[in-house]
Amino acid sequence: MDPPEHTRLRRLLTSQFTVRRMKALESRVTEIAVEHIEAMKAAGDEADLVPAFALPLPSLVICELLGVDYADRAEFQEHTSVALVLLGAGHETTANQLSLSMFALLENPTQLAALREDPALIDNAVEELLRYLSIIQLGVSRVTTEAVTLGGVDLPPGATVVVATPEVNRDAQHWPEPDQLDVRRPRTSHLAFGHGVHQCLGQQLARVEMQIGLRELITRLPGLRLAVPAEKIPVRNEMLIFGVHSLPVTWS
Repeated sequence: MDPPEHTRLRRLLTSQFTVRRMKALESRVTEIAVEHIEAMKAAGDEADLVPAFALPLPSLVICELLGVDYADRAEFQEHTSVALVLLGAGHETTANQLSLSMFALLENPTQLAALREDPALIDNAVEELLRYLSIIQLGVSRVTTEAVTLGGVDLPPGATVVVATPEVNRDAQHWPEPDQLDVRRPRTSHLAFGHGVHQCLGQQLARVEMQIGLRELITRLPGLRLAVPAEKIPVRNEMLIFGVHSLPVTWS
């Protein structure tokens, strides 16, 4: 959707996704994260992080943000349209980003160790993981409204341009050693949330959920590690949103 209709609808929601509003949610997000981690620990020393943590955390948070009883989420999805977009966008993307980020850290023990030693790096690590993983593979498309030359290619009006986000976020001209995960990498701009008037409305919420989710997992589950070899983890490479179907982990 384009302005002015897009502007009108987006303005209705902007005040609910400000940095201040997200900061106010931090304590509740932490409570939800801790509740699920404690439930995992009570059940033993092994769990699948996808259904036990990564899926319910953002789902519960977005339902709470919208004032929806979590028990009513199925009916909520059936009978609403604008809110349905928010629930889907605020749940599916963050759930996959959270589980995939934990997988990436478990595959890079030196990076995970750095976060254990210095939890203050979490915010920076989240930005690096958003850049490094880019779970929306081909999600940004635009249509030219006039003739334009892009990257040496002449495009006529009405041409569709698809942005390959992972390629952009690993551009060697913008980041040194772009294929390396480095939680200490200086923060810079990336396209994980898009750009311009259509930039992700819920990006601050996603950041809060990622920061709290990763911090609580790392600090509350000592010795957190994969329960199966990395090559046995089933990845969602056949879907629009990249991630993992399951993430079996264990801890000390």
